Amino acid sequence: LLAENVYVGIYIVNIGKFDISTGNFTIDFYLTLKTDKKPEYPLDTFEFMNGRATHSEKIYTEGDNLIQYRILANLASPVDLRRFPFDEQTLSIIIENKKYKTDQVRYIIIENETGIDEM
Repeated sequence: LLAENVYVGIYIVNIGKFDISTGNFTIDFYLTLKTDKKPEYPLDTFEFMNGRATHSEKIYTEGDNLIQYRILANLASPVDLRRFPFDEQTLSIIIENKKYKTDQVRYIIIENETGIDEM
């Protein structure tokens, strides 16, 4: 069985409540999931591996090939302060499929649909 490609775009609207001691943060973003062909499984079978969504609203669908969500989530990423005050932190959004293994579903970033709002 070949891996199914799911293309993912994440457009961040707001990041808030970043706790430097725990790495916890809140995030408000749009999530786009799409495929080139009818997928073998529903696109909406994803979950966050580094936290959970507190609110998720499906805002657009196009057949079985495209779904867009507006999501509010509480997530966490490791914090490394060894270079403080010149450190940089990476706040990750980690998704995986709930039902299928990573050798069955491969998430690929859509570069031109991924970004951060200039607020």
